[in-house]
Amino acid sequence: MISLGFLTILISVGLIAVFKISHNFVARITSLGIVAATVFVVVFGFVSIKNATAGKQGVVGYTQRFIQENFQGRCFNFEKYAHSSRDTLWVVLRMDDIQSGAWNELSEMAVNDAIDRGIPPLLGVIPKDIENDKKTLRYLKKAKCNLEIAQHGWDHQLQDGAKYNGKAEFEDLSYEESFERIKKGKGILEGTFDTEVTTFIPPRNIYSKGTIQALMEQGFRDVSAKGDWTFDFDSTTYSYDYNRLETPNTIIDQCKLAWREKNICVIMTHPQDFTDLSGELDVEIYQRYYLGLLDQLSSYDNVGFITPKIYNDIYNQETVQ
Repeated sequence: MISLGFLTILISVGLIAVFKISHNFVARITSLGIVAATVFVVVFGFVSIKNATAGKQGVVGYTQRFIQENFQGRCFNFEKYAHSSRDTLWVVLRMDDIQSGAWNELSEMAVNDAIDRGIPPLLGVIPKDIENDKKTLRYLKKAKCNLEIAQHGWDHQLQDGAKYNGKAEFEDLSYEESFERIKKGKGILEGTFDTEVTTFIPPRNIYSKGTIQALMEQGFRDVSAKGDWTFDFDSTTYSYDYNRLETPNTIIDQCKLAWREKNICVIMTHPQDFTDLSGELDVEIYQRYYLGLLDQLSSYDNVGFITPKIYNDIYNQETVQ
């Protein structure tokens, strides 16, 4: 590595000299380009070798992973669902409150940790201002082939400007009011992520009759809330009734009850479930309650992970009708 660095210095010095001496514009630009490319190759080589010597994936493996993650993205092979058994016990990991300007790094980490385990999450994305959050857009677009984007209301705000106690966004909206908010949000999500949005997650899991009518007219196939819809949540990582985190064992027991009635269990979670009182990531809680749950579910041979879109394709089912 020392000799490579020394060679780089010699090449760079020589080309800079050409730049200084030459009066030819093309020669000067070319020399600068070669210097920049040489420095990039050396730095990239250094990082690759560092990863290899650290017992990681090696230079070739690191290069492949770098290209996949930064240029190509990593996509699941969804053909496996076509060969799945109809006796498979399915899990939908529903992650709400993906939004602009809040818990961005934690959201990205939670999404990537699920995908790394072969779990395609259903993301409840709040449309308002999402197109302005470049970092969130970047990781969602890169991972979109491994997840489903659902519309999580419009702005997720309580009615009448209430902060804590008030009516949920879609709790008693008329058809006209619901239609306007849903159309606006759906347009932003589909235009931003270049994907069809067919699942709706009402904030606080509450919605009006007018909301359902508006969803039907705008092409939604599924609702995930609280009730008897196929994709209504069966378990949650945080119980708002008891103001506590639920253990992986408790969540799996609740899924077992759901599996007795249907072949699917929807688990609701939020990035902020795993933060401390200051709103920062609590590593111990995240590892125990989130990663512990994902790893435990992944250990069962008869449990699979799915999104509403794929489930509908397999079972030819729609819930909004």
